[in-house]
Amino acid sequence: MSIGRLLPTVAVDLPEKKRPISVNLLRNIVHPILNIPSSTVNWPLNLETEQTVADMLATASKLQNMAGLAAPQIGKNLRIFIHQISDEGKLADRTIVIINPKILEKSEKIVKAYEGCFSVSGYKGLVPRHETIKVEYYDLAGQIVVKEISNPFLARVFQHEMDHLEGILYYQRMDLMDPLEPVE
Repeated sequence: MSIGRLLPTVAVDLPEKKRPISVNLLRNIVHPILNIPSSTVNWPLNLETEQTVADMLATASKLQNMAGLAAPQIGKNLRIFIHQISDEGKLADRTIVIINPKILEKSEKIVKAYEGCFSVSGYKGLVPRHETIKVEYYDLAGQIVVKEISNPFLARVFQHEMDHLEGILYYQRMDLMDPLEPVE
């Protein structure tokens, strides 16, 4: 089982001050940053926060089958995650940056589905999640976005990534009788 990947430096089309210096080692299940709540991001964004976003985007560009990635997964204790899922629940051709997200409402209906995680490499598990949610977050321009997420897959991605920001890994949400399973 892999316990993390070292990814090479990559260049992306960002202003010089936001260009990634290096792509971070993905943090694995035993790293303490994955078990603590993340800090709120202040506005305007400082250079360190902009660099974190640039590093996340660069890291995401090298990951296969990436639905989402949270800042703690690259070792940054900030309330930021990115995702590449459209409102229809399909893989999108663009990456969305989510800053300081909050869940405002949750559906009563809970649905179990398999989830995996770059920080729990080689395994998947059945995780119960709310089928739909209403969220509030800041976009990269500092604008507040309030959004009803009715697609169950996108709602699941949001909840999974938001758990990372609270120091929770998906297997901690699983029913005790549902085992982790190896990814084939």
